[in-house]
Amino acid sequence: RHRSIKPQTIKRGWKWRPSQSLCSTMAEPRFTYLYVPSEDEQKAISILMVVSATLSLVGSSCIIYHVRQNSKRTPYRRIMLGMSVCDIVSTIGYALQPYVSLRGEPSSFVWSFGNAASCSFIGALAQFGFSAHLYSAALAFYFLSTIRHGTREAAFAKKYERWIHGAIFLWSIVTSIVGIALDVFHLNDLGPGCWVSGAPFGECTGFRCWAEPIAWVIGGIPTLLSFFSILINNLRLYCYVRQTVREGQRKALENESRLTSYRNHQQIQDAPSEISNDITSTRTKSSVLTSSDKQWKRVREVGRQSFLYVGAYLLSFFWTIVKQALDGQQFERSPGSGTYLLPLSILQAIFLPAQGLFNALIFFRPKYKQARRRNNDQTRLWLARRAVFGETFRPVETNTIDPMSQRNTSASAVEQKRITFSGEVVSRYSSDSMPDLPETTSTEENLVTAK
Repeated sequence: RHRSIKPQTIKRGWKWRPSQSLCSTMAEPRFTYLYVPSEDEQKAISILMVVSATLSLVGSSCIIYHVRQNSKRTPYRRIMLGMSVCDIVSTIGYALQPYVSLRGEPSSFVWSFGNAASCSFIGALAQFGFSAHLYSAALAFYFLSTIRHGTREAAFAKKYERWIHGAIFLWSIVTSIVGIALDVFHLNDLGPGCWVSGAPFGECTGFRCWAEPIAWVIGGIPTLLSFFSILINNLRLYCYVRQTVREGQRKALENESRLTSYRNHQQIQDAPSEISNDITSTRTKSSVLTSSDKQWKRVREVGRQSFLYVGAYLLSFFWTIVKQALDGQQFERSPGSGTYLLPLSILQAIFLPAQGLFNALIFFRPKYKQARRRNNDQTRLWLARRAVFGETFRPVETNTIDPMSQRNTSASAVEQKRITFSGEVVSRYSSDSMPDLPETTSTEENLVTAK
């Protein structure tokens, strides 16, 4: 209990430093433990954050380009546009955290070269990043309103959309400016990065003494409200989609059984009328089942799209929420905490800046599937570019002609020329050599012939 420990001793990435009371009084020595990753671990975390942030910037930029170039404007696209703008701002802050944070402190990273001003700036960007939580909650509310309650897009835009964008941007900008003005953005004990942080070892001056309630007001409460709102809204949406799909399948089976029963019990007049009635009932049956099947598949696909956004949100922010909760309880000052905090720091470095990438993959997923159905002979890279750039990106086909086939062609064969222009392939046929199509006979003539 009274053994002496040298301050600032580094062992396997852990730092020991004495408490402030030891320097001020001659009382019994007390020491405080603070977990800090080793230099190699800090370098790995810094590189992972830059790689994830770069991919996220590319994904958010693709969403912004697609929405701006597309003439179709819907609340869904505008919400994704606002979310992508906020993702770009927050992702830049995430990428800069290991580098422009305050240096010279126990929790500073090895490549940090910033000062108090740059740390406050990074804290403001981190505060603006909470807009991603709010936009995720707004997106979940949009899917619930349009699918579950049947709100039309025009009514949603008129009633809710303006307030959504205005409230999110106003809250994010005002809280960031207030945090800088009150000087509450400082280096985190559990780095990297800067945000609302209390004074180390009980030294507090000004608003820094109120760091915990300020952090709850500007960050904790909005995050928890958004988190539970997303879970509750998507749970309601899941129940509705599941019930709707089951009801649709049940009705489709009932219609199929009714049509089959009607076809089996109808009276047969003669062969032509039998075949005609059979064709009519078959067409009616197929049209009813096809329309019903398309309707339930559309509801299920939109619901699946909403669930994917929720999964991307949880994958991106779950590790940060857990880490911030542990940081609020000063878990990093408990001996042996590095066993749990190091994996959390690595997962946070990988997934926190990558929300823009996940959103882009989900946003372009339906367009990619549509392009693959229409152009199944193209490569995956071409399909991805088609999903991003739309109809302006056209396939380029080349015509490879076998020399042996050219040698064996006769003068009476059809002359075909393929012309490639702006990616479109046009076939031109000679009018003299165009073969005549065979004449089609009616159903009654075929039946008479068969008799």
